Amino acid sequence: MVELRKQFRLERYDYVDDIMNYLGGSLNINVGQLRDAVQAADPEIGSDQLDDYVYWAFQMETGDEATNPIHVDELAERLRQGSLRRCGPQYGVLRRVPTSPTPTGLRS
Repeated sequence: MVELRKQFRLERYDYVDDIMNYLGGSLNINVGQLRDAVQAADPEIGSDQLDDYVYWAFQMETGDEATNPIHVDELAERLRQGSLRRCGPQYGVLRRVPTSPTPTGLRS
């Protein structure tokens, strides 16, 4: 059970890191920026779940979109403490695949 919790926490932190990367170097983040970043990090997220994450991060009431921006560090901490879960696959850095069928020096 401890290992499972640790795995979920690490996955959540990776997810938050991906979201933060999409926010770029902005110091103060508004609702629209967070929405865009979450959708970029997790294109398969549904609108209800996206709303839940935004409301959690900005500590807003449901349907209340008018709120002040928050500092990126505070946002990251709130997201890490939340119950976030990636909906789709994680899109990482694509690795280049060799084009030759056999590695150099191993040809017969």
